[in-house]
Amino acid sequence: MKRGVLQQVGPPQELYDHPRNLFVAGFVGSPGMNLIGAKLVREDDRFRVRVGSQVLDLPDSLLHRRPALRAYEDRNVVLGIRPEDMEDAEIVGASQNATLTSVADLVEAMGSDVLVHFPLDAAPVVTEDTRELARDTGADEAATAPETGVVLVGRFSPRTHVFEGQTITVAVDTERLQFFDPTTGTSIYDS
Repeated sequence: MKRGVLQQVGPPQELYDHPRNLFVAGFVGSPGMNLIGAKLVREDDRFRVRVGSQVLDLPDSLLHRRPALRAYEDRNVVLGIRPEDMEDAEIVGASQNATLTSVADLVEAMGSDVLVHFPLDAAPVVTEDTRELARDTGADEAATAPETGVVLVGRFSPRTHVFEGQTITVAVDTERLQFFDPTTGTSIYDS
């Protein structure tokens, strides 16, 4: 619920896997979903998502499950990446176009996993939904200022050897990416 208005009803796993909008996406999960301004492009006959100066290739299976994405070619979207859908690429390996490169800002060893905070030169997502989520979680709204880019949180294996200040390569499970319309905040699934 958001301000007394029901946003989505379903089993917890459905809300987690198929959030209807930005509010549900950011509310379900801990840490919450990373929300990033991005652009959907088609290059070399492949759909890709531009995340700042970096690019992730989209698998055909994702486009099959989300056919409405094709209508967003050359348009801005909100990209959602769950922390657990990112991992230290040195542990799992990954194709070059399914990774992000950054520098680890903060590394929090939690026992069963390691939370790695890292910046990207991508556009922050600043909507009423994300402002409300920031207020609800006590997050610093200054962290969403356009000039600062974004800081993502990845949930890495406890076997990672990542440390603060280290350049890291982050493997992204591109099958699990989420996409939202930046104007309406709704998930992009069917046409």
